[in-house]
Amino acid sequence: MVNFSGPVTAGGIVSPLCVVPFDLSANGYVEEEFLVSGTASCYVVPGEQGPDGLWAAEASGSAAFRTRIVIRRPTDPARFSGTLLLEWLNVSSGLEADPDWAYLHEEIFRSGHAYAAVSAQALGVQGGESLIGLPGPPSRGLRGLDPVRYGDLEHPGDQYSFDLFGQIGAALGGKGRGGSAESGRVLGSLAPLQVLAIGESQSAFYLTSYINAVH
Repeated sequence: MVNFSGPVTAGGIVSPLCVVPFDLSANGYVEEEFLVSGTASCYVVPGEQGPDGLWAAEASGSAAFRTRIVIRRPTDPARFSGTLLLEWLNVSSGLEADPDWAYLHEEIFRSGHAYAAVSAQALGVQGGESLIGLPGPPSRGLRGLDPVRYGDLEHPGDQYSFDLFGQIGAALGGKGRGGSAESGRVLGSLAPLQVLAIGESQSAFYLTSYINAVH
């Protein structure tokens, strides 16, 4: 079970990096940020990972976490399509980026989908070296970029990311039953009928493992 707090009002949102400009208000959308806390399990796959994508993952310990999500949704509930897109933010550069938002935002606006960006990995929260060997100092992560807003975030490590992400998706989607009181509060009364997980590059690698072993 996860707990949401917010929308966060201290300081300003450290938005995921996006390579294209977009105008939320001109398209009838609003952006808010919430903090999410809970306890996530670590998953391991005993034995070999077979080529059929059917892996017998086992929970192995648990740890507390506190991360953030960025919500972008129609301001008019009547425009909502019923679909929530849940993006696993990409941290390859050392900073969080939302490439799928960049690819899909025009269709999201046109169709009235809701969107949630999840800080699923430790690098985005805690900071550290780029995963692709970019030159320069290590990233400071959300906690270092804005200690007032994000100083109490905590990520126990990427082995917990699968359950962290899955719990957030289930909570926001009400497990596919038209949302819940908690998801309605976070999504501005919107009640999703389906939640679609999306992610690019290394985020897609994680999602593939999530599908094969955890979901």
